[in-house]
Amino acid sequence: MKLTILGSGDFRPDAPMASAGYVVEAGNTTLKLDFGRGNLIRMAEAGIDWKKMSAILISHTHPDHISDLMQYLQAFTLFRDQRKLDHDIPFYGPKGFPDYFDHFRRSVQTSWEHIPAVREIIDERFTVGDFAITALTMKHSQVNNGYRIEHDGRVLCYTGDTEINDNLIELATNADVLLTECAARNSDTPNGHMRPTDVARVAREANVRHIVLTHYPAEEHEREFRAQELKSEFAGKITAGKDLLTIEI
Repeated sequence: MKLTILGSGDFRPDAPMASAGYVVEAGNTTLKLDFGRGNLIRMAEAGIDWKKMSAILISHTHPDHISDLMQYLQAFTLFRDQRKLDHDIPFYGPKGFPDYFDHFRRSVQTSWEHIPAVREIIDERFTVGDFAITALTMKHSQVNNGYRIEHDGRVLCYTGDTEINDNLIELATNADVLLTECAARNSDTPNGHMRPTDVARVAREANVRHIVLTHYPAEEHEREFRAQELKSEFAGKITAGKDLLTIEI
């Protein structure tokens, strides 16, 4: 199983860094996790064909997690019309996602003869190609899914945006990689995002082997500060995520 980080930044657009978005590949299956700012450009840079996604999983609909979705949908529909794309790419999202998506697509002035299938996932397990996926509701200012992705005995857990919660510990149990946002410092009051101390607690209680930090400020000193805070509480492997980093799981 291969993870590619397309965007490791947060909501702020004042740095040459993409926001939340990831690709997970194994066998004949390619999953897209979230679709934030700059993801399509990063996919091209990484040599990942946007037309060959098996499914798209959205954690929640804050703009820094879906802002490239409109461009993707325009390309998807136009390529279907031109018969350059002949397969459907299902979308999965949290509670209320189909209604949001319907509103979203109505605002896009393009052809909609071939709209993707959209499914609401609420605390359930499902399969996409070679992957077994579990979605559980996280704790954020907006309804948010975390995803557990399993293939051939290996496990990736993706948090989306969340505070620490019991569902996250369950989702991350015995994960090989915990791909986790870390938008807050330890000194911050919990506000819908993870702090290094929260990440460390989840990793310890869930027996996580490798933490990959993402969705944090672009400044290098801020990233290093969070990594150092985390290292003081977790003895396992820690990777400071960055755009275009690839990790074999």
